[in-house]
Amino acid sequence: MTVGALTISKLRADGAVACLSLAGDLDLSTVAILQEALDGAEARSPAALVLDLSSLSFIDSTGLHCIAQAHERAQRAGRRLVLVPGASCVERVVELTGLDKQLEFVTPVALEELLSTGPTVAVERAMLPHGSP
Repeated sequence: MTVGALTISKLRADGAVACLSLAGDLDLSTVAILQEALDGAEARSPAALVLDLSSLSFIDSTGLHCIAQAHERAQRAGRRLVLVPGASCVERVVELTGLDKQLEFVTPVALEELLSTGPTVAVERAMLPHGSP
């Protein structure tokens, strides 16, 4: 992982589940790459969209806002948005904003169970370093 960058790995993408794993920093300079990945995942209309935050090292208000908007879109579409908790510094920010009470979090074990149903793909990775347009 490159410090000061966001890496998104697509762990699965099919009609049942889309799973994106985030690593690095999610902030104003990297939020566009998450939004692009979410747009792609949502276009497949999965029943569940999973964001794995376990490798995320930092999140700011723009990252939280992007996740909150994804939650709202999921509710309107009848889709389940599920998050795997991140590092303690990431979870602290989520808790301070109260989003931990609005969003659905699952353990890594529960994530494995969710992903074990049907085919998986691990093909796409995207990186955006700090300071990139």
